[in-house]
Amino acid sequence: MPLNPAHELKRMATALSTKAIRIDNTSWKTACPVAENHKHGDKNPSLSLSERNGKLVWHCHSGCGQTEVLDRLRGLDLLPKRDVAPAAKPSSKPQSYPTQRSQEVLEYLYQRDLSDATIEHFKIGSVEGGVVFPYFIDGELQHTKTKLFKRDDTPYVQSKGGGKCFFNLDNIDFTRPVTICEGEIDCMSMHESGHTNCISVPNGASLGDDPLKREYIASSLKLFDPTPMIVLAVDADDPGFVLREKLADVFGRDRCSYVEWPEGCKDASDVLVQHSTDYIDECVAKAVTYPVKGLQGAEEHRDAVFKLYRDGRSRGMSTGYPNVDECYTIQLGELEIVTGHPGNGKSNWLDQLMVNTAKQYGIRHAVCSFESPPDQHLAVLAEKYHAKSFIGHGGVRLSEDELSEAITWIEDHFTFIRLDDDVAPTVDVILRHARAAVMRYGVKCLVLDPWNYFEQARKSNQTETEYVSEVLSKLRSFAQRNGVHVWLVAHPSKMLRDKDGSIPAPTGMDVLGSVHFFTKCDVLSVVHRHPTLHRKTSR
Repeated sequence: MPLNPAHELKRMATALSTKAIRIDNTSWKTACPVAENHKHGDKNPSLSLSERNGKLVWHCHSGCGQTEVLDRLRGLDLLPKRDVAPAAKPSSKPQSYPTQRSQEVLEYLYQRDLSDATIEHFKIGSVEGGVVFPYFIDGELQHTKTKLFKRDDTPYVQSKGGGKCFFNLDNIDFTRPVTICEGEIDCMSMHESGHTNCISVPNGASLGDDPLKREYIASSLKLFDPTPMIVLAVDADDPGFVLREKLADVFGRDRCSYVEWPEGCKDASDVLVQHSTDYIDECVAKAVTYPVKGLQGAEEHRDAVFKLYRDGRSRGMSTGYPNVDECYTIQLGELEIVTGHPGNGKSNWLDQLMVNTAKQYGIRHAVCSFESPPDQHLAVLAEKYHAKSFIGHGGVRLSEDELSEAITWIEDHFTFIRLDDDVAPTVDVILRHARAAVMRYGVKCLVLDPWNYFEQARKSNQTETEYVSEVLSKLRSFAQRNGVHVWLVAHPSKMLRDKDGSIPAPTGMDVLGSVHFFTKCDVLSVVHRHPTLHRKTSR
């Protein structure tokens, strides 16, 4: 139905409702003329009217069928008039098709347990030796697909322009769940079973590498926008499984589910013939939803909860000190903030923990330390490996052979992250290097020492607290995703001395920069020297 000027569209919309709303130059929202189908006579307009490629198209968002609306528009004499018939243009669309049904076609459809009502609904036709399936858009025949009974090699023949739309597209309410089948007979079988909001792909399981290059997919994407659920009821064979996965990718796995047919049945038609319409209902009711990443149910964690109930919380790696292990062990996948006043031994404590765990468990550590040059850091690790002084305190010094042995051992258990001078040491850059160390060497622990040496890549509109929160989320995610224990050294703010001249131990709330250092970590460790004991040992 070619539209004349744009005022024709306005004339129709305003004639249907005084509340008609103009959406743009080629579309309006107005009242549906099938008022009796609407609870309140469609006082709130639910009919979309628009012009598409010179044609009038409509869609009732409350579920009225295309044909119902067409008949009512004709009855109200609202369809556009043509004063002069346009010159005929060649068309690839068939003008008609043989709607009469031969006895051979009827017997074929009856054998598939399809009723006369279903056959009539889909306007099935016939040709000599074959059944004709028509494809409509907005009430207009687009093309036909014919199944020839005696051609086993290529039984299906499409008319020119075939494969451009879904089968039964005209009868779909896209605001309700939609079922997609792999063949016209399967679509009819679903309809026979009461699942009337059902369509079929026009070309079988063939979608190619890029489904969006298929016109019937690309042209229907927007139609599916309001669809809450899509049920994929395709064939139970390898091509069908491939089709199912590609359709789920196209329309979104979060709203897709798929039907699993019983053994011995490849599709909906087989189930209808071998079982019943009720059995199809059961299969659809048990449709499997695709898992959505990030959404989990309790059952997924049943075994883990029972293990926790029976065995208690699992212990992490030992620190090497039994008295410390009673209250603290090293758990993989956690972010730990280590704080303490300067000079109290934070880095020294972490070096000892790394050596102890490497000795006990054979694991590898990645270290990004800004405060110690490489040779000095190696010297400290060598001391801890052999429990001997590097320079000979107390008259006990590492021999050169022991130092060589220590360096070899460190090579096997440590990876050092050190950037070129022209590379800004942002957290993102460091984590890229740490990720490479995890992938290449199987690193299980990462030390970042200290926070204030990192380049602060803060956005201009970001507060320090917001930036710290963002970075700690990245570090915690890195730890969890890679199964790595991350130690981040962060200094506390300057604290006032007590009356006796000592500085009290900092808490998580005292870390310089943001309270998020305390609230967003899994573990907080404070390294603090007891002031009284320290004075006694210093004398």
